[in-house]
Amino acid sequence: MKIYNYVDTTGEYLGESYAGVSPLDNEPLIPRNATTIAPPEAQPKKARVFSGGVWSLVDDFRGETRYIKGTRKPVVINFLGPINQDLYQNDPQPY
Repeated sequence: MKIYNYVDTTGEYLGESYAGVSPLDNEPLIPRNATTIAPPEAQPKKARVFSGGVWSLVDDFRGETRYIKGTRKPVVINFLGPINQDLYQNDPQPY
């Protein structure tokens, strides 16, 4: 049986593998942090996340640099989810 593995802390999709079968009752052995529910197709700038028994697509801008409004200080995004409205996508020009 094909299973879909995900990260314990974030629910982010890791990949697929196959579950073994129990010799006692012939049932599939599905490990923790895995499901038989297939994730959605991959999309640019989105992470596939398993939470509450369902897959969803979550914004993924990790590794991108944004700039704080007001100070123009650069910040490298290191989290999944939407970006704060106080961050610019492009390096703001000086006044």
